[in-house]
Amino acid sequence: VERVEPDTPIYPFELVSQTNATWGLGAISGVDPVDSNASLRDGFEYRYDADGGGVMSDFMDGFSWAVNNITATPGRAAISVINMSLGASAPKATKTRRRLTEDQGGPTNWAFDNLVHAASEQGILSVVSASNAGVDVNRVSPAGTSSAITVAASAANLTVWSYSNFGSKVDLYAPGVDVHSLSLEAGKDVALTGTSMSALHVSGLVLYLKSTESGLESVEAVTARILELCKNDVVVGVPEFTPNLLAYNGVA
Repeated sequence: VERVEPDTPIYPFELVSQTNATWGLGAISGVDPVDSNASLRDGFEYRYDADGGGVMSDFMDGFSWAVNNITATPGRAAISVINMSLGASAPKATKTRRRLTEDQGGPTNWAFDNLVHAASEQGILSVVSASNAGVDVNRVSPAGTSSAITVAASAANLTVWSYSNFGSKVDLYAPGVDVHSLSLEAGKDVALTGTSMSALHVSGLVLYLKSTESGLESVEAVTARILELCKNDVVVGVPEFTPNLLAYNGVA
């Protein structure tokens, strides 16, 4: 499932690791247990620096690769989704490349946000984790872009996870605390916490709806359907100006 550059040291940090990718595929497959997600099972690549993070340019290249891979096949955009669990942090003054981490916020990166918007214009929906710093998503890329579905984290008792980012550009909440899915160890599962888990639930929901309902080929249509199905005002502790919507499939 995962593929790693052989000459690059790996220092997995919170939620960004091979375990996270395996967990994520299990989560998406659990929400959408049909063949619509089969194309997501290859092409994973991780590049870490010595601090366990990455740089924006690498992730932008990966995003562009995914968009080009999708658009190379006619009609594929209508049955695809790009999930991103990451956030941009502020670079040091001496650095020219912006770092990516899972747990920090920073100034928005317009170049990355524009890539997400351009993908949306081509009919490709991106689902993004709000990130885990307890700050407004307006400070985070790509979570702060209006061209993606941005997902914050809630717990099983319907309370807001304390480290989840928030703000008017969050679209909805989804389960993100102690959520079980696949582990790297055969026959075992693992519980992970974070907005990464929440975003993956919504990505699975997108694929589920695309495979079970008609008329959801466009980004606008599937986004509207996701928000239409949400449960309203059931999450406790939602910060001011943040939508109180909880992801729901309309059935279970």
